[in-house]
Amino acid sequence: MSERVFACYADESVAECMEQMSRHRVRRMPIVDARGRLVGIVSQGDLARHALHRPVSQERDAMIDVVGTVSEPPGSYR
Repeated sequence: MSERVFACYADESVAECMEQMSRHRVRRMPIVDARGRLVGIVSQGDLARHALHRPVSQERDAMIDVVGTVSEPPGSYR
């Protein structure tokens, strides 16, 4: 379990969620509504499935970067 919890708002973009997952090195991101209530959880797998259906290669490349960053073992952070 994490000491600190990070979350994205339901109205944020997928790109912002990927950025936060990468920044905070988390594999799952809680999604909250405007009142701070949990409405879902986005995982690496969800983002990978999303990226597979995107025609823009930049988004797929960003997803690869996120998965690589958050998948590094503890202690190997850049």
